[in-house]
Amino acid sequence: MSINQESQLNLDELIPTFPGLKDLLEGFDELEREFLLKCFFFAYSKHGNQRRLSGEPYIYHPLNVALILKDVGIDYRCLGAALLHDVLEDTQTTPEEIKTNFGEDILILVDGVTKLGKLRFKSPRERQAESFRKMFVAMAKDIRVVVIKLADRLHNMRTLEILASEKREHIANETLKIFAPLAHRLGMWGIKSELEDLALYYLDRDMFNYILMYMESNINNHVNFLSKIESTLQERFQKELNCTFKIKRRKKHIYSIYQKLKRTNKKIEDIYDIFGLRIIIGEDVEEQDPYINSCYHVLGIIHSLFPPIPGRFKDFIAAPKPNNYQSLHTTVLGPGGVRVEIQIRTAKMDRIAEIGVAAHWLYKEKKTSSIRDINELKLIWLRQLLEWQSDIKGTEFLDMVESSFNEEEIFVFTPQGDIVDLEADSTPVDFAYRIHTEVGNKCIGAKVNSRMVALNTPLQTGDVVEIITSKNAKPHLSWLNFVKTSLARQRIKNYFKKEHKNEAVLEGRQKVLKELSRLNIVVEENQRQNLILEVAKRLNFTTSDDLLAAVGFQDISAHSVVNKIKDMVAKPEEVLPTFKSKDAAKKRDDVVKIGDIGGLEVSFAKCCGPVPGDKIKGYISRGRGLIVHRENCRNLLSQIAREGSDRIIDLSWNNQLKAESYESYMIIEGLDRVGFMKDVLIRVASLNINVVKASVNTNKAKKRVYMILEVQLKDNLERERLIKELKDIPDVIDVRQRGEKP
Repeated sequence: MSINQESQLNLDELIPTFPGLKDLLEGFDELEREFLLKCFFFAYSKHGNQRRLSGEPYIYHPLNVALILKDVGIDYRCLGAALLHDVLEDTQTTPEEIKTNFGEDILILVDGVTKLGKLRFKSPRERQAESFRKMFVAMAKDIRVVVIKLADRLHNMRTLEILASEKREHIANETLKIFAPLAHRLGMWGIKSELEDLALYYLDRDMFNYILMYMESNINNHVNFLSKIESTLQERFQKELNCTFKIKRRKKHIYSIYQKLKRTNKKIEDIYDIFGLRIIIGEDVEEQDPYINSCYHVLGIIHSLFPPIPGRFKDFIAAPKPNNYQSLHTTVLGPGGVRVEIQIRTAKMDRIAEIGVAAHWLYKEKKTSSIRDINELKLIWLRQLLEWQSDIKGTEFLDMVESSFNEEEIFVFTPQGDIVDLEADSTPVDFAYRIHTEVGNKCIGAKVNSRMVALNTPLQTGDVVEIITSKNAKPHLSWLNFVKTSLARQRIKNYFKKEHKNEAVLEGRQKVLKELSRLNIVVEENQRQNLILEVAKRLNFTTSDDLLAAVGFQDISAHSVVNKIKDMVAKPEEVLPTFKSKDAAKKRDDVVKIGDIGGLEVSFAKCCGPVPGDKIKGYISRGRGLIVHRENCRNLLSQIAREGSDRIIDLSWNNQLKAESYESYMIIEGLDRVGFMKDVLIRVASLNINVVKASVNTNKAKKRVYMILEVQLKDNLERERLIKELKDIPDVIDVRQRGEKP
């Protein structure tokens, strides 16, 4: 059936089938009604016989989405886009059809809320991330995209019961992490609170019902109590106010009570602000609000009648929230010493508080809402999202969005008076990166309320923050230890990933060493390196440095790495993974004389690195053959002390069957200076000794450097010559075989 044919249908015949259609059209002029009907018939035709899981015709869904938006005062063209919002995703409709029939602005809206359905992704999480990225980019062209998306999600939540429990939980969790916080950021309190309550209903129905039953069983007591306060206020307002006013009873929504119970560990009986009063002053106006002073007048009247609770007054009129919310909040002692929270706002503020960004269209009918609207609405967080999406890829983008949306907020000011919202306990560094990446990267200090403070100082709501920068400054990796926001953490990591990986490796190594020490896990240097490499492989890192850099960047915790090391730490008799040298294949089991015991696989202990000429012992391990140790090896002596010497056998070298070289490990301690490592390696090379691996650690406090050399030696005489030569190098303090005491 064509659109023209559908348009000829008698509207009176449609109303009984789609009663919401009459409500949708009510209040619009003829041209606007004609446009909405055109959109409805187009969607009705395209969705055809499609049905929802509930069995009802699919067209009921877009119609209900449009009705939700009408309730918050959205313009008629946006309502038309809501009727059409699923035709690109769920039918064969093309973008050209939308543009030709309804205009480019409608196409932007409909395409903006359409998921990425035809592209392939590595995981559902990546598809979800890219769908949100697409939506946020579309918001830059027209912010009404997300308003439609919120209404779409709200109707889906209202009809979620039909889905399987696992699917319900997934959608409810996504709603709490993304959509409800998004509604909050847009100031759409009504949609936000219903989304949160519905999500809690599906995630924790017992808690939802518990709170609901408490509220219903106590409402009469609260009504009686609030009525006494209302009558007192009513009498005084009528005498002293020169404008209209309304006194409304308000109640917290269920999810906010649930959050407060979790946050404070209080009993529900001890939460005093479940019910309260809201005073609305004057008439709703479009431009300059003439009733602001009256709000403060009302505040004075209330405080003269009921004692205010110290520290429980908030002025969101002088300092609006980033979502443009304005109101005065005060808590007073009512009759009988019972606390009650009272909110005071003008009618204009009340409209904005209830419908948020949608209030922008209640008086201003616009065909499009460009990026200028974002600036006009002062949605700083949205500009931040647009910056993130341009340079943060894959699921990491969604992780950052979820993290930033679910923060407890504080509100601070720039020196110019602009408001910046941050996570609670954020620092000046978080603030700097919120302003701009380069402000963060060049930050060298901060003033809070005109006073110099440390960069890790927690900020409080109302602070005025000024960042001091220097063109030669750069971030510090240690900032990751105290920044709170996902944005700051990501920007610092990005900087070091690009320019300072080596610093991150050192930072990660120190964190792993510290965690090993904290857990009393003692492993030799080379053993530790082998274990870290093994952990890196298990976690899909190419090298151990990549893993340590990730620890330094806090992409992975040192604790998780050390836990894996703890699980892998071998008993002294076990052979750890080794770095095979080019001569390793020439080693043979019969280079040592084992006596009457035969058939054992022979390997050389990494903890002491025995070479011909050393006095040696063998340890018969459980399932791993014979492990050859130096006779004075500390690990071997510890093993004997614990288990006795039953598994220890005497060994000697078979001088007729020597391997060409044996791996040995030297520790060189020296004064930390430029060129120290180079001097050591040059001296070793001059002796024609092969270095398999070299690593270095520094102790800046003691100005010491510690080198670990894995070398290939023929025998103990070559080792002694090496030690003698290394000790002759300037600034060398000590040289020893690993396993020996300093």
